[in-house]
Amino acid sequence: MAPTEQGADAAPGHILTLSCTTSGAHTLHVALAGEADHFSSRPLRTLLVTAAVHGYRTLILDCHRLKFADGALLSALDGWHRRGGHVRIEHPPPQLRLLLAAEARRRPARTGRRASARQVAR
Repeated sequence: MAPTEQGADAAPGHILTLSCTTSGAHTLHVALAGEADHFSSRPLRTLLVTAAVHGYRTLILDCHRLKFADGALLSALDGWHRRGGHVRIEHPPPQLRLLLAAEARRRPARTGRRASARQVAR
């Protein structure tokens, strides 16, 4: 058995990787690759908190290379919303669409109405 790599995530599986660019004064573009779970989402949460502190309000999240996501990704995005941010998710894989749809049915949108899966994941 080969020794494990030392790093931020000792959990099995593919560590979430981030690519981040900006456009305009308040828009952050983040591309995710790998797995977004409890163990690997900390860098994303840190990035989003830092971006919010620096005035970014729009997050465009490209998920076309995301292989897995659980509630940890939703938690990170919820933190972004609580700080006044807006999110647009691009290319969500089917599993993420299901997760977002379940969350939309479970939690009413900010308007007091339930959000549809189409509103949550475009």
